[in-house]
Amino acid sequence: MLATPPVLETSRLLLKAPEQVFAEDLFAYGSDPVFARPLNISPMQDIAEARAFLQMLCDDNAKGARSYWVAVRKEDQKAVGTLGLIFGTDVLAEGECEYGYGFAPCTWGTGLFQEASKAIIEYAFNGLDFVCIKARTRGDNHRAIVSVEKIGFKLAQTIKSYYDLPGGRKDCAILELKRPVAP
Repeated sequence: MLATPPVLETSRLLLKAPEQVFAEDLFAYGSDPVFARPLNISPMQDIAEARAFLQMLCDDNAKGARSYWVAVRKEDQKAVGTLGLIFGTDVLAEGECEYGYGFAPCTWGTGLFQEASKAIIEYAFNGLDFVCIKARTRGDNHRAIVSVEKIGFKLAQTIKSYYDLPGGRKDCAILELKRPVAP
């Protein structure tokens, strides 16, 4: 895997490698409880958390543990999400990667997530030669499930009581998208 993923472009977005220049934008939506709730994380408390998250993405990219991007709107150059591929997790087999993502609530329902996702999926299948991409989320996170289903993911399995969260254990939904077979 490349230490720095290539810039990918869609009609409304530039997908760029993580950099500290995006910290303020990331903090702006990462501090929003609406954003944090479905990810089972606490809202960011200060800009240092955004910088640490971006540094972790850079470090993971450099180690080959991920290939991650920051989604930047072309119209205003604002970072509105992070997304990418995660390698070597506990739900993966040979030729598979996991898909991770988080987008600012102001983008929900705008199609930006689907637009960015299609570019990442094309890169995973055609640029990196993966045969299957998996997405993992809480079984009760219906917004996330519907979002990845819109780009072609199908529910593959449910792992009961996978997440140990405040308020009790939660199921994990694993969705997958297989590389299309060439005719």
